[in-house]
Amino acid sequence: MVCHVGDVDFRSSMSFERHLILQERMLQRSDEWMPRCQDWILIRVAEGAGYWLKATAGGELNVGDGLVLGYDSKTILRSSLLCHMKLQFFTVQPQYLIGLITIKEQHRFEILSKKSASHFLLLRANEPMGQKYIRLTEQARGNGLSARCALLQFWASAVAAIITPLKDSSAGGNTLRDRFQRLLAQMSEPEFTACSLQELARQLQCSKRHFCRLFREQFGVPLRMHRTELRLLRALPLLMESNAKINDVAGLCGYRNSSFFIGMFKKRFGMTPGAWCRQAQENLSKTQVH
Repeated sequence: MVCHVGDVDFRSSMSFERHLILQERMLQRSDEWMPRCQDWILIRVAEGAGYWLKATAGGELNVGDGLVLGYDSKTILRSSLLCHMKLQFFTVQPQYLIGLITIKEQHRFEILSKKSASHFLLLRANEPMGQKYIRLTEQARGNGLSARCALLQFWASAVAAIITPLKDSSAGGNTLRDRFQRLLAQMSEPEFTACSLQELARQLQCSKRHFCRLFREQFGVPLRMHRTELRLLRALPLLMESNAKINDVAGLCGYRNSSFFIGMFKKRFGMTPGAWCRQAQENLSKTQVH
């Protein structure tokens, strides 16, 4: 799911993809797979051979070759007529990188997710990026913390040029808007939501009203609405924990009253946290790759 803060056109999927977990998929001869990537997916050919196909282009895929797809729902992977193709892949969902990416980076991902253009990067096995990806996937068989962090860092390097503007006009400026932009580029979402409006305004040396006006100009929605959305999105991965309790999740997301949290969650997602968790678990078991 992706949070479109700018126009409050939030896209929510009831499927829960396995974020940052290396998985496998086997395509028998002439089989096809369309990943339908809502966020980002990195794919590598572990065995066999095949092809990648888009509307106006295509090419061969051999052992070690890889792809990086962003917001791509049209790329097709097809195995060869002569042999199978075994794929290794993992997905990255920026909205779950809480504490790792800044408000500004998150906003950039939201903008990219709303554009009609998808992002496609081919990693050849004989090129440096492709060779690095091969090493990482071969070392990540246990899906431990170090393996997940290494794959995440590889993805960050691959998409750095996409999410970083070529020129940041606020870098050396000292206007209020420049300072506002630098603040967004330095604070993670947990830090941002933990600060009161008064503290944020104090950091910029402006009034609370002026800060809210700057925020709405940047994101297109009131600050309060944005913070509510961040808290509710944070609840989703917490609810997927096997021993998750609604009261605990509510507290971790900044809600002292669990009944109020349940009401806000139902208003946002159309069902209670318990119902969402059950449906997400069912969808996850259906898409589980054994």
